[in-house]
Amino acid sequence: MSSLFKQFFSVASPTAASRITGFFRDMVIASIFGSTGMTDLFFVALKAPNLIRRLFGEGTLSQAAIPILVKAEKKEFTETVRSANSIAIVFFLIVTAFGVAFPKAILSAIAPGIVYSNRVLTAVKMLQISFPYLFFIGLSVWLSTVLNSKKHFFVPAASPIMLNISIIIAAGSAYLFHLSIVVLCWGIIAGGIGQLVVNTTAAAYYKIPLSFGMKINGNLILIGKRMLPALIATGAMQLSTWADTIIASFLNQGAISTLFYANRIIQLPLAILAISLSTILVPNLSSKSDSDIKKFMQKTLPVSIILFFLISLFIAVAGKLITGIIFERGAFNLSDTKQVYYALIAYSPSLFSYSLIRVITPLFYAKGDTKTPSRLSIIGVVTTIFFAIILSIEFGYIGIAIATSIGSTVNAYLLIKKIDQYGITVRLPVIKSITFIAVIIFLIKILHPAYPNQLLSKIALLIIFLVIFLGLSRIFYGDFLKKLL
Repeated sequence: MSSLFKQFFSVASPTAASRITGFFRDMVIASIFGSTGMTDLFFVALKAPNLIRRLFGEGTLSQAAIPILVKAEKKEFTETVRSANSIAIVFFLIVTAFGVAFPKAILSAIAPGIVYSNRVLTAVKMLQISFPYLFFIGLSVWLSTVLNSKKHFFVPAASPIMLNISIIIAAGSAYLFHLSIVVLCWGIIAGGIGQLVVNTTAAAYYKIPLSFGMKINGNLILIGKRMLPALIATGAMQLSTWADTIIASFLNQGAISTLFYANRIIQLPLAILAISLSTILVPNLSSKSDSDIKKFMQKTLPVSIILFFLISLFIAVAGKLITGIIFERGAFNLSDTKQVYYALIAYSPSLFSYSLIRVITPLFYAKGDTKTPSRLSIIGVVTTIFFAIILSIEFGYIGIAIATSIGSTVNAYLLIKKIDQYGITVRLPVIKSITFIAVIIFLIKILHPAYPNQLLSKIALLIIFLVIFLGLSRIFYGDFLKKLL
């Protein structure tokens, strides 16, 4: 267990650093540009290559390739990686060239509402600049997958810091020299190049093959076969994000930015805890016996559920203070804070659900089963899109966030029911949790503290909230939380 903890720390610590620099990046953007129609364009330009990268990159590759690479002999490993290097370069080069040549087609697919607005020419220009990021980050993600298969987690987890630093420098330049927001797109490109350089250097240091080949062996074929259901699962999740952006693009200007800022707050604990844990679970569970996997999951799941429940609840309770501390300055005002907070409340259940999904799915991938998570993910995504369309009519961007929580909860519930087939059962203190929520709501109603104007007052009130919340958590869940130590 100590070895697993070290691996978790090697992922969680650089991931935390990456997310903190990401928050600083977003603080700078929010302060300089606010939450407007122009920031919508930048976030679309950032999201477009990332959607495709996530579709064909990190999720699909790690799920399909890592369990196979972990078990491969040295010669097979080298042959497989060299051939995959060649395939990755050709594939990402073709897709990137298409995006640069036909940016309006990409924009029509991702944010059609912008295509029919007076911002379309600026959006097309920004997308053409940012889209080559896909080539650099695509190759970087492949190298990260290979490094993770060898249990080298630190550098891949730290490499996104390069993107954050590049965009911060670009935003600073825009402020100092009175440049438009378009300059941030050049920061995206610089960040992608930086990430690829960092991961290539790490791969060379750990003697990961960087040469090319085209020998189709059994491992490569198996990766290809497993990528299809993994692609469906990842594609379903990206389809949900894609649909959110499409629907938000038809709402008031600033809706895309509001959802982006709220999602950034949700992503911090999700990345540091759930995604970091998922990253190390896939290669570790792939080398375990069925009985060892069952024991590990039986011990890990209940503690994970309680931990993610508490974090999600705290963000819902203290989200306005968190949003204000991070973003409220310069062009980002109190009204923007309130809008992001409303989205944050609606998103908070999805943090709980997506965290569980991240912890449970490695169990299936370790056993070579990529079909079950794919099938259940599709059900969750269809649910999300259905409710996003219905609820956005009445509640706007908040309806989109609520739909995300509903769909992810359905997905998580189905996964929990499915792991029964492996003899893994989850018993939780449901009555205690309902009581805990009631106590929290009662205290909020009784205390009802005024929202402070000053930054230091916001920080002080957040600390008070945190101390009270941790105290109550220990009273209600002390026996569970001890297992984390």
